[in-house]
Amino acid sequence: MSSKWTFFIFSFHIFANVAFASKLTKQEAFETMKKNSPRWQQTILLSAEATAQTSMAESANGPHVLLTSREVVAKINQLQYGFENQGTLNYISFGNTGFAVAYSLYDAASNSRIDLAKKNQEMTDAQKEQYQSDLTFLMLAQYLQIARLNQKITNIDLNIQRDEEIVKAADMKVKVGAGVRLDQLRAKNLLEYDRIKKIDLQNQLEKAKMELAQTIGLNQFNFDVEGLKFSEFQNSNKIDIANRKDVKAAQKTIELALENKNMHVNENKPKITFFGETGLSGAHVIGGSSALTGSLGIQLSMSIFDSGLSKARVSDAEIKIKKAELQKNSVESEAESQIQMGLLQLKNADKAYELSQKQLSAAEEEMSMAQKRFQAGSSSGLEIANAQSSLANARDLYTDALFGFELAKLNYFKSLGKVDDYLKNGTQNE
Repeated sequence: MSSKWTFFIFSFHIFANVAFASKLTKQEAFETMKKNSPRWQQTILLSAEATAQTSMAESANGPHVLLTSREVVAKINQLQYGFENQGTLNYISFGNTGFAVAYSLYDAASNSRIDLAKKNQEMTDAQKEQYQSDLTFLMLAQYLQIARLNQKITNIDLNIQRDEEIVKAADMKVKVGAGVRLDQLRAKNLLEYDRIKKIDLQNQLEKAKMELAQTIGLNQFNFDVEGLKFSEFQNSNKIDIANRKDVKAAQKTIELALENKNMHVNENKPKITFFGETGLSGAHVIGGSSALTGSLGIQLSMSIFDSGLSKARVSDAEIKIKKAELQKNSVESEAESQIQMGLLQLKNADKAYELSQKQLSAAEEEMSMAQKRFQAGSSSGLEIANAQSSLANARDLYTDALFGFELAKLNYFKSLGKVDDYLKNGTQNE
């Protein structure tokens, strides 16, 4: 391989690492998901498909012009056409070439099909927004999980650093004959435990990064996210469940069911169609000629008897309307419960965060005192090991409380049907 290509590949590798090694913000993850995620693109295709179906329904009810050409070949006796060789059979063709026009002047069922397609498009658009909202919630929850694991690894690194200091001090005391062998072993066991715990956290982190990368459509996992930060949350949102995307989708489902009933009701109404054709027609023989012909007309048609098919379809449509109404009532009831639960979780998460702060401060103070006593030889290794364990637990609880508060905020925005506003809220607070 030439040196030029080697340099190019090496440069590309460095560029790729730099591109994904920087911290990925929530907004950047959101924009990446909209651009690269296959699941996000599928939601867009759902809406596009419904739009295409509406266009097809509208086009089916418009005027149609066809170019027609008909030719019939027959074997006949030339005597009919005055030729001398009267006993010879020959071929002759008859045909016409022209245009045919058809246009529906009145078709209630067809008009209902157009309205039905439009309602289906509206419902699909509402479902698309709901799917995108759910996908955004999933992405943000995965993002917060990565931030939580990053903070826990930072905590465990601090624990390991403190463990190493304790092991070093215990070794020194044993060496000079002022320590207890049990304290030395206890300190080393604590160090090894934290090292094993870090490996487990790193495995969880890699898995979490892989899941987020799959959600937003990244092919590499060499990226990091912003850390957890506490930010005051001012709830200025007006609670209106009608703004929730799932409630809107449920309402559109009812409207679609109503329009479906109208279509079946209109199926037995009369249809009026204008039709016409014009072109050249004649017998194509030697010396023959074609004449310009044409016709116009209006056709009236309606169903007189269909063995009760239309009535059965209307009954089926009415059942679907009732089911859609029940589904909407269920969605609204669940939405109200989720909002109340979201407010309660937010309140509890805020209280848990305050308590974790106090517990962390107390654990840090306890650790500082235990370490001083251990170095002075006035305490055993068990005391400092317990203090170190308490500090590690306090750090983890603080991280979990901070993560829980952010997740509670995200859940509350989701309950309002405003997941996107969590991004705006987070950006403003940062």
